[in-house]
Amino acid sequence: MCDVPFVVASSHCYRYACTDSGVGRLLVVMTEEAVVDVISGDTREELLSRALARHPGSAMIPDRGVHAHWVASVVRRIESPGREWSVPLDLRDRPPQRVAS
Repeated sequence: MCDVPFVVASSHCYRYACTDSGVGRLLVVMTEEAVVDVISGDTREELLSRALARHPGSAMIPDRGVHAHWVASVVRRIESPGREWSVPLDLRDRPPQRVAS
């Protein structure tokens, strides 16, 4: 888990958790109801910076294990793509992703 609290003037309050996975370091962004974003990167500072850029005006608060089962499920799903999602997802506020060519 990341222990770096990062809070800004907030329109939304999100919890986050950093974890290592078979595809690299991940930051899982969550509300109390669902996972809202999964970001990959190299360092927690980079991940938090990217999360804030993707969710401008939001507060990011360390999850501290509250949703550890969601984070573990996200990692299992990413490492084994054939699995079904076993966590609630809410991606309504996410901008479309662009694939670099």
